[in-house]
Amino acid sequence: MMNKDQPKDELGRFVSPYDEPLSKKVVGVRLPQSIYERLQQLALQQSKSPGEILREFAVTVLTQEGSQPQYISEDTLKQTRDRVLSRLRLGKQSQGAKAINQFIKELRE
Repeated sequence: MMNKDQPKDELGRFVSPYDEPLSKKVVGVRLPQSIYERLQQLALQQSKSPGEILREFAVTVLTQEGSQPQYISEDTLKQTRDRVLSRLRLGKQSQGAKAINQFIKELRE
């Protein structure tokens, strides 16, 4: 399901939505069934093809600083920090909190 509103060049070919042309090489992946179904639903909701959705995901992840996928969100790390501090009965301004915050910062670099 290609987005019919996508810009085209003078020859009627679709134009890359990115700052550079798309590669002529095609990459295919097999997905777990449940993920494939979620991808289909997302594509339908956004009126895009599954390939467009996957391309957007890949471009987003691989153009981030350091181009390494971030599997643990910063929010998740901070929630974990807060639980650990609570168990240790330490406040957010304690030395323990500062050490954990530095650890989170280093994970992001």
